[in-house]
Amino acid sequence: MRIAFNAAFWGARYNGTASVAEGFARCLAGLGHELVMYSPKNHYCDLPQIKWRPTPASLSVGGSALANARRFAWTQTALPFRLRGEGADFLLSPSIEGPIRAPIPQVVTVLDLIPLIYKKECPRQHLYYRMVMPLLLKRAVRVLTISEHARKTIVEYYRIPHQKIHVVYPALQREYFDLHDRNTEYGASWAPFFLFVGTFAKRKNLDTVIRAFAKVHESIDERLLVVAHPEPRMKIMIQLASELGVAKKVEFVSGLDVEHLASLYRRATALVLLSEYEGFGYPPLEAMACGTPAIVSDCSSLPEVVGENAVRLKPNDVDGAAAAMVCLSKDSNLRATLVAEAKKRAEFFCWERTKQQLSVALSY
Repeated sequence: MRIAFNAAFWGARYNGTASVAEGFARCLAGLGHELVMYSPKNHYCDLPQIKWRPTPASLSVGGSALANARRFAWTQTALPFRLRGEGADFLLSPSIEGPIRAPIPQVVTVLDLIPLIYKKECPRQHLYYRMVMPLLLKRAVRVLTISEHARKTIVEYYRIPHQKIHVVYPALQREYFDLHDRNTEYGASWAPFFLFVGTFAKRKNLDTVIRAFAKVHESIDERLLVVAHPEPRMKIMIQLASELGVAKKVEFVSGLDVEHLASLYRRATALVLLSEYEGFGYPPLEAMACGTPAIVSDCSSLPEVVGENAVRLKPNDVDGAAAAMVCLSKDSNLRATLVAEAKKRAEFFCWERTKQQLSVALSY
């Protein structure tokens, strides 16, 4: 098949949407399909079956409301016009952005409903999810998502028929499975440490993690390392750490590439992520692939990702998180057991499985 692929949103900053888009494109090329890639940069010089169609760099995601408005206008006007001459069988949008009136059948991907459920976290996107998404999903011939929990949420909020939505699990870049750590020094100055990877959004419950760490920091050797892009709520977390007397033992870093992040995962005693809501939850999977145990919340899609191979708690369970940190810090046998199970679980999310699920979801 010839598939048009709408990745005009693709910017320089690594995020979950870009990771899913890259994986889907490579899987489709691996299945023998020809892709017409609309993106600001040619990410696939090594794959001749992917034909690049350049889009303006000004459309890329980068936090700009103006860029979002431009991209919406381009998607609704210029993209449909260009599609008419491509001879594509259908359009695949690896994100929630697609033309409301597409000239060819369209498949839309919904990673999560965070902007709809958490309005304060994503005020710019909230209106789009309320006003545009219902039309887009209704007219799409297929809807892809990345977890069973996300599928249930889409059905609940948008009343889309369950059978129209297909779950396609993403996988990880090979760096996370590569046991040879090429950055042997990166993160060494912080070790040992517990690791948080995410954002400062309230639903991530970083405050619960800091409070739990503060309860036990005097009885363990670990520090707490927070990997997140700086934003206004970062000051609140810094202030909380100061009030709890652990400011000197909590480190904040950002701007890491995949290789450096993988190095931190491998050095961590455990990942701690107690989110209230995740569309999928990459950090626990990344940690497990690196042979690192995870402490996660027992809700949303996280149990679906980790299975029984992690410590699972209620998202606001400060005492439970504190106890889990002590156990994983002191009990080497428990860590060894979780590490062995975690690696097996991570291998479940492979690109071969993604290929199979994509093939089924896109068959007509």
